[in-house]
Amino acid sequence: MCAAITRRDLLRWDRSQDRHEADDVHIASLLLRIVPDRLDAVQAVIATIPHAELHPTEHPARYAVVLEACDERALADATTRLSDTSGVLTVAIVTHVITPAASLEEAVT
Repeated sequence: MCAAITRRDLLRWDRSQDRHEADDVHIASLLLRIVPDRLDAVQAVIATIPHAELHPTEHPARYAVVLEACDERALADATTRLSDTSGVLTVAIVTHVITPAASLEEAVT
């Protein structure tokens, strides 16, 4: 059973005790619905977001975006920026994975 914590404990939370290491990588996939004639403008915005990739899907006007960042805040900022972009109708977070950065360099067999 988990130890109970109070709301006061949450307000005093020390992020250095967080279980995630500084060298973790956060990877998220998003599903965007984009107005077709605004695709070029949306692509231009995505090109300015570090470590963001846009991928078409088999459905018209729906695209997958893969984001990679060092923390949750960077992912949240990128997601907010995308949802505020003219021509983006919806943004849905599909996955969010946290992995050690060193594991991204391991060979896949």
